[in-house]
Amino acid sequence: MKIEITMELPITAKPIDHFYDDLEFGKHYPVSMIDMGQSHTSVFLEDKKSVYNSVRFKFYIGESEIDIYKSGLINGYRTSHLPGIWYVGGKDGRL
Repeated sequence: MKIEITMELPITAKPIDHFYDDLEFGKHYPVSMIDMGQSHTSVFLEDKKSVYNSVRFKFYIGESEIDIYKSGLINGYRTSHLPGIWYVGGKDGRL
């Protein structure tokens, strides 16, 4: 049996370098999907056909930076942190 839970989180991705020629450095791009695996994480951006490596981005919900790897709602391997979002720079990282 497969159980799938989906949420529409308003996550944006901002490139942290000039690695990808088709993305503007520093611009926020809406994220359509994050596919987190054990060895790498793929990021799919709205209105883009390419698949991107997550290490080339910072991620945000609104103006707040988040850590997708520590966030139990995004990273299925962090089930002990469900249902949290890990915010960067908070008192203990979470809000």
